Amino acid sequence: DGAQQAVVQQHRAFLRDSVVFKEVVPIQDATIRAKIHQTYRIGYLKDVILPRVLDDATFGTLTSIMLFNNVEVVLALQNDPTFLRELFARLRSTPRAEPDWDDLVGFLQELCSLAKHLQVQQRGQLFAALVQHGLFHVLTDVLQTDSDTSQLKGADVLMSTLHNDPSALRAFLVKQEQHALFSRIVQLFVEGEEGLQAQLFELLKLMLDPETMDQPVEKSGFLELFYDAYVDRLVASVSAGVRDEPPPADAAAEGAGGGARGGEGGAIGPAAPPKAA
Repeated sequence: DGAQQAVVQQHRAFLRDSVVFKEVVPIQDATIRAKIHQTYRIGYLKDVILPRVLDDATFGTLTSIMLFNNVEVVLALQNDPTFLRELFARLRSTPRAEPDWDDLVGFLQELCSLAKHLQVQQRGQLFAALVQHGLFHVLTDVLQTDSDTSQLKGADVLMSTLHNDPSALRAFLVKQEQHALFSRIVQLFVEGEEGLQAQLFELLKLMLDPETMDQPVEKSGFLELFYDAYVDRLVASVSAGVRDEPPPADAAAEGAGGGARGGEGGAIGPAAPPKAA
């Protein structure tokens, strides 16, 4: 503690000189920009400067202020007639290798994450606007990249859309030409990194949940596509993993013993009944 007290933390200098406000898309409303700055400073105050001295009530108050500020910012951006159009224009035109494109994908992820704090009707309107501007086409491009970070961000956005309205994503997967997004989801689930596979597992589980399928047409079209085009690949991947794993030593010994007792069948299940003559 003494060594920590000896180091004077220059918080004002850090906020003034080191923090850079990056606008992936220019925000024209000065009030909204000020609200974003205020929210960052409150978070810095809560998490960096005063975490040891804040009581629960004050901590909760600061958290609530940040939440309300974020909701106000999201609603303002949603109601801006040009902001979302410019965001998706940049997502489509920016080269994938440039850092700016990764920043744009990160902003899209954060926007969809903050949307969960909106009321149901407002959240539905926001996601409907995102889909109208080409959200799923952009996410197809995001998942097609070789960047693990971008793929995780894209999968996170897909999860946000599923929690809002699974039908919109299912309809796009069925209608998209050559089903590029669905194919990429299954490919990354089979071949991707462990963290991405876990995320896509949850995604597939939600998409295939019949309880969230309202219309028989949706059930038949989506499930028919899944079983016809993708289930064999998933089963083959699981089967290959099982074949590659060596059996435990005790299981191998049990199997050998079961084989010696000709009348009892194998180690798993009874012996097959004799065929009729």
